[in-house]
Amino acid sequence: MISIPGRDWASFLEDLNIIRRIVALAEPAGDETIVEIGAGLGFMTEELAKRADRVIAIEVDPRLAAILRERFTGQVRVEVVQMDVLKYDFSPACPGGRVKVVGNIPYHISSPILFSLLDFRRSVSSMILMLQKELEYGRSVVSSGRAGVNQICRLLGISKKTYYYSIDPARTLEQRYGRLKPMLERIIQKNQSYGYHRIKKALFEVYGEAVNHKVLLKLLLAWGLQFKRRIRKPRLSWMSQILDFLQIRANLVWRLTKQKMITRCLQVIVSDVTELYYQGKKAYLCVHMDIYGKMIYVWHLLTVPTSELVVQSWKKAVATVKRLTGSSMTDMIAHQDLGSVYTGAEYILAVLKEKDRLSYSRRGEPGDNAVNKSFFLRLKEEWRDVFIEAQSFDELQKMVRKAIDYYNSERYHSIVGLKTPLTFTKEQVGHLTMH
Repeated sequence: MISIPGRDWASFLEDLNIIRRIVALAEPAGDETIVEIGAGLGFMTEELAKRADRVIAIEVDPRLAAILRERFTGQVRVEVVQMDVLKYDFSPACPGGRVKVVGNIPYHISSPILFSLLDFRRSVSSMILMLQKELEYGRSVVSSGRAGVNQICRLLGISKKTYYYSIDPARTLEQRYGRLKPMLERIIQKNQSYGYHRIKKALFEVYGEAVNHKVLLKLLLAWGLQFKRRIRKPRLSWMSQILDFLQIRANLVWRLTKQKMITRCLQVIVSDVTELYYQGKKAYLCVHMDIYGKMIYVWHLLTVPTSELVVQSWKKAVATVKRLTGSSMTDMIAHQDLGSVYTGAEYILAVLKEKDRLSYSRRGEPGDNAVNKSFFLRLKEEWRDVFIEAQSFDELQKMVRKAIDYYNSERYHSIVGLKTPLTFTKEQVGHLTMH
């Protein structure tokens, strides 16, 4: 843990073992919203964002909030809120659902936080909170001679690094890195628009000092060195601006579902992208599936989430539909979220070329594409351990192919009458072609 200067009670976790234990207890799922209390430097935020659909990181300290926004710029899953958690309204955090709350909170304000959360008990499904009192108690036991450091660390389930760093982190930092303070002051004074990535680069280029970015963030906080970089929000494309204006009116699937007009296969194809991990690396999986028959028409896997990922997946889906029906099916609806890969000109033109219609989820409403979210959640629950063992990208592709072939051809689905998606879809196609 490390403390924040000027606020003696404020400290946050950096021990990855504890962070992962807390995240494991929270069990974040791919369709859930997590509210993190006291996000600090974002160590736990990063772990939560790997598994949850959305993470709302609440941080009262404006310095920390600025760093969090810098760190998670471009990550649509993470929303940074600079606010006192006691004033935060949990009700609208997940419209139509409930959130999970996770945090490492100071003991002396734990009661007000807990009572505040109880006021929102209808909006909160679970709370996983670590109180910092345990560490203070452990140090008192060691200082009294009743137990050793190793015993206390085993008892509390923490590393010795966490124990020693929490004693007086400011002094430890000063002893090890005090020489860097005047260098950092000169860099920031000369380059006030720099974020911490550029400060780190300048520190090495100008002074020959190589410092880990996490250490640099701690130093900036400990010494009260603030950079004035303004984070610019990404400029929305013309299509995104139109869709934001249309909101629910751009969601054709929502309207059809409400009117109970989705009654067959090959009527609506839904698409989404998710991350898969293997051997410490990351790949991006895009699928196009039938909202009614639940069949995955096609999937595409790349190491980067570019427009090529979704465009190639769409083109393969069109080819699959032609093979199934013997002809192209026009006037289908392609439904997806508002991600930039889906609102870009390349994907839009690919869909319109087939004389099909576009439909988009509302921003911040994962339930608008629940079919894909549910599929991804099940895929990861059943195959995560298999994917993680892949030794290469090619091997991961083979495993994904095996998983989706099983889903389409062998797995019985109650929603389609305990048939496989492939069997159900072929029956539907036969019925449609006869008419």
